Amino acid sequence: MFQLIGLKDYLLTFVLALSVPNAIMNARAISQISAVAELPSMIADLTSPPHTNPIKRYPLDLRDRVVSDSDFFLFRDRLRQAIRDRDAKFIRAISDPKIRLLEADRPTRLTFDDLQIDDPNAEFWANIEKAMAIGCAENTNYWICPNVFLVLHDNYAVAIVGENISVYEHPNAQSAVIAALSNEAVKKTPLTDKNSYLREERKNGWIGITLSNGRSGFVRSRYAYSELGYRASFEKFEGEWKMVSFLVGD
Repeated sequence: MFQLIGLKDYLLTFVLALSVPNAIMNARAISQISAVAELPSMIADLTSPPHTNPIKRYPLDLRDRVVSDSDFFLFRDRLRQAIRDRDAKFIRAISDPKIRLLEADRPTRLTFDDLQIDDPNAEFWANIEKAMAIGCAENTNYWICPNVFLVLHDNYAVAIVGENISVYEHPNAQSAVIAALSNEAVKKTPLTDKNSYLREERKNGWIGITLSNGRSGFVRSRYAYSELGYRASFEKFEGEWKMVSFLVGD
């Protein structure tokens, strides 16, 4: 009996001795396979760009405050058509004799002749067309167009007007799109002085902006409106609407 028990113990010990190296080898093999399986994710972590902070949104209420079929609504429609037609005669006719006309970098009051409105290619037409392209807002006894002037209260802010406006990495449409903005405020890229924004817009048709996560980009200037941008105001005199100012800057 004792010999039999001893033989069983011996055989058990022998089997264990054979199995332990195999177990160790199997464990090593499993470990190596797992490490290889993890390589793709490790490589992806190394090669992927760092995660950027989410963009905080600053939505703007840019609804047009002009009531359909009101007298100002009809007047504005006629003015928009005159702008499309480059009708200088109409512009002079609906302007107050004491209209304030001011341009960037030209602090003195100007005349329509100074702005060369008889030339259909004069900058005046592009400027007033953009100002009248979106909604207007009422401010006590007069209307102001565009309405962004009354919702922006920061000289360094820009209103991006429209839905899903692309923000490009560089000032060209072939560069990467880094964000999309819809009727919201962002910061202008810091420039040297308050008129640099206007010079930049006229120069190349792009505006540099800074998103809330700190990333810089560019949008087409036709979608960007500044508190310092061109704006027209209108008042009613003896039953007729008149343009009393067309200004830029502060």
